[in-house]
Amino acid sequence: MLKPSSDRKGIYTQIQEVLKKETKDGYKILEPGCGSALISIELALNKKVDIYLLDVSKKMLAKARKNCQKYKVKANFVKAPIDKMPFDDNSFDIVFNEGVLEHLKDTKKSFEEMMRVSRKKVIIFVPNSLNPFTYAYKILSRLRGDFIGDDYGREKSLHIINLKWMFKGHKYRVIPIQRGKWFFDMFPFPFAHNLGFIFEKKA
Repeated sequence: MLKPSSDRKGIYTQIQEVLKKETKDGYKILEPGCGSALISIELALNKKVDIYLLDVSKKMLAKARKNCQKYKVKANFVKAPIDKMPFDDNSFDIVFNEGVLEHLKDTKKSFEEMMRVSRKKVIIFVPNSLNPFTYAYKILSRLRGDFIGDDYGREKSLHIINLKWMFKGHKYRVIPIQRGKWFFDMFPFPFAHNLGFIFEKKA
């Protein structure tokens, strides 16, 4: 079985496990801020789903298209910003992204737009700045001038405390996503490397 995303190890294996569990065959899936689209591609290799890939960057959409061709996955490509997506309300069963919201200027508006176009669930994964190792890595990398997290816009520091205001009025589940299986697993939430949030729309 091909695992274009999980083969990167670490958090990607767990993220894929979460998505597979929450997704059913026949679902219409949107990944806004898709980047390379490897997460969506692996999901499509394991589930019979209709994939939509959205990114504001023409370069990233070209990369996503190339990866889809490589793995023979059919997808729909849309160039648009996340805070103004060209879709009707309740268009998708699941809307998800990973490592995206922390780079956007208007995080709350983008989140609400994801909620608008979803009819069942919104799933997001963000770096957890409460993890001291993640926080230290970010500071040191910025001092060296090689922090890749800023390549898509300066990365904000997000954690469960400063995210609560954004999620106010929405019911959600928190899923701690650990970096590896040897050290970080010894430390439970709030020291997970990433945080996963699952929002279920009211029927």
